[in-house]
Amino acid sequence: MGPRIVWMPQHAREGTWLLAKPVCLLLSMAFALLPSSAARGDSSLRPVSMGGSVAVGYHDNILGSSTAEEAAFGTDDPDYLFVVEHLEDARAEAEIWGQWEIASFYKKLRFELGYRRSEWMRTAILGQDRFEIRMRQKLPDEWQIDLRARYSPQIYLRHRRDKDAPPGAPAFRPESFEEQDYRAAIGRTIGQIRGSVAYLHAREDRNRWFNERDETIDGTELSILFPLGERIEVEPEYLFASGRSRNEPDLGSDRSYRDHGAALAVSFDLGGTRPWEIAGSGRLKWREYTTGDPLDESRYHRNDRIYGFGLRASIDMGVIRPFAAAEWGGRIVRLPAGASAADEEGEYESSWIRSGVEWEIR
Repeated sequence: MGPRIVWMPQHAREGTWLLAKPVCLLLSMAFALLPSSAARGDSSLRPVSMGGSVAVGYHDNILGSSTAEEAAFGTDDPDYLFVVEHLEDARAEAEIWGQWEIASFYKKLRFELGYRRSEWMRTAILGQDRFEIRMRQKLPDEWQIDLRARYSPQIYLRHRRDKDAPPGAPAFRPESFEEQDYRAAIGRTIGQIRGSVAYLHAREDRNRWFNERDETIDGTELSILFPLGERIEVEPEYLFASGRSRNEPDLGSDRSYRDHGAALAVSFDLGGTRPWEIAGSGRLKWREYTTGDPLDESRYHRNDRIYGFGLRASIDMGVIRPFAAAEWGGRIVRLPAGASAADEEGEYESSWIRSGVEWEIR
């Protein structure tokens, strides 16, 4: 087994930063305009609000490693290559965003730009950027359209054996992907109840050694938000999604699937002079792999249960809001007798616990 070191070859990043540059430039120009527009009193450029957050915490499964991978890490299995020294690490996130209002055909269009950076203390290879654009247009009769686009230029997954490696070439290559995530929703508010239906589309574009693992995901999301009394809000949600990989014949496994999912979010305002808020969420997805190949033992007649839970507490102190949050998640695999999913997509558990502060200026 090779040494456990932290590195990312330059060729693993080719093309991704070039695509991120226009978004970086747009964000930089937007936030650079804030002081100058304020000095001139130019309300068309000045945001209606801006804010951000900083959080630090502990992530106990930084690669989303399966139980099989964790066992291989502990025994230095020669069939696995790990370029990290630990599967857990301290993690930090910083985010900044701004909102603008633009004249529109009906009232105003709300436009938002955001940027988030995630870092791990001892595993720099995992560092991630996420850029986000959101637009919200109100319509007559309490209807509303929401559009969102997110872009992450590079998300590192793991090193994987290169099945096409020629003699003398490295046997393992870094697998990372560029992610594009789009959401379009239409909703309506009736009294204190708000319902919406959304179309979701995402693309995961792997780097050059693993193009056959590219994924395209399309889905539909239904949600409704309503109060229970004066201090509690509840939001149930249903999701259907279909994921497709390129599935070239030499891949050896069809990774396409269908998801049905349910989620529930509850927030509770404790009130008081310094109002506390406690929010909890849970989600469960039933994943069915769609391969029809009986020789594909790791996917044929396979069903997964993917779950997640979250808990968050915050206190409103005016401009700033300190908070603490925790997330837990994992996957349970169900396969026919005798089959095995002892790879990176087997069963796993993960948690991400953090505390920090948010701020907002209007």
